[in-house]
Amino acid sequence: MIRCYAARCAGIMAAVALAGCVSRPAPAPSPAPAPRPAGPSVPAACELAPAGSPLVGAWYGSSQQSGVRGELQTLMTVAQDGSFTLQRRVKAGRAIRSELRESGCWQYADGTYSTRITRSNGDVVDGSDPIYRNAYRVEKVDAARLVYRENKPGAKSTTLKKMRPGYRLP
Repeated sequence: MIRCYAARCAGIMAAVALAGCVSRPAPAPSPAPAPRPAGPSVPAACELAPAGSPLVGAWYGSSQQSGVRGELQTLMTVAQDGSFTLQRRVKAGRAIRSELRESGCWQYADGTYSTRITRSNGDVVDGSDPIYRNAYRVEKVDAARLVYRENKPGAKSTTLKKMRPGYRLP
């Protein structure tokens, strides 16, 4: 009887050992990932501004906008190399409620200040989208002040004060 029991155990052990050697069918391959659409292309380089352009510098302004609780602060830095940065934030007391940072290229000709935004909040944008191209009629620009308005019917004038180089939003 002991021999039968030992023989049975040996048979069970052999079956278990062989079961581990049995190959299992490979899982079906997963479908290939869908191709990603091509991302925005690298923005074109900016054109140098004419020497002595009155728009070159750091410009700051604050205003109230109807329907917006808080102060709208704008800092626009226009560089001689044709690049610009724009930072806009809504500030209520000490709290910053929202902020937008854009950068790109600018031009100034025949009283029109034009911008081509290439990055918004650090991300490259689709340059073919018209929302990233803007034109403004410059009403006045001198060593202390810039007054301009968007080239759209009913647009209101914006006034910015010239600041020292390297100025940052308060």
